[in-house]
Amino acid sequence: NRCNFGSTWDWDYYAQQLKRIYLIPESTFPLTFRNDFENTAICNGSMVTDSISNSSSWSAVLDKDHEICCEHSAFMRDFKGEFPQFITVKFLVKKVKPGPVNALLVCSFEKEDKVFNRQLLTLEPFIGKTRSWLTVFKTFRVPDGLSGDTQISIYVWNKEKNSFFVDDLRITYE
Repeated sequence: NRCNFGSTWDWDYYAQQLKRIYLIPESTFPLTFRNDFENTAICNGSMVTDSISNSSSWSAVLDKDHEICCEHSAFMRDFKGEFPQFITVKFLVKKVKPGPVNALLVCSFEKEDKVFNRQLLTLEPFIGKTRSWLTVFKTFRVPDGLSGDTQISIYVWNKEKNSFFVDDLRITYE
């Protein structure tokens, strides 16, 4: 279940399910989550548009009505006892108009609705003054001493509610 969303397969989730039932061997790191926003079932509420994109047909939209985008979460227990040490997030951004977007890439570690570690990256140094598709990337360090019920939450926070697009999200756990 949840691997086929009509006409689109989520191959990463499908492989994860096969590993859980031991049909294919459990691999070690790196593990990767990809979202190119073509499959709206895995967009976790991100607003998408087909008006502009870097690859294929769709991209995510951030604007005055959409403050959060590219949400992805995982529990530490999902890594079967061998927790990742690093999380690398990479995606493309395209501004709509000149000026800063004042947005952040957020990686937080939460337990029982309490955030005990939050790491931030401002997007501005990556996107500068141009309105071309530009790559944003960051490697976050996973804190020591986490338990299996710790949730990792990764998202783009459009705190100033400016307009821009995001495409080709890739999150690698290592």
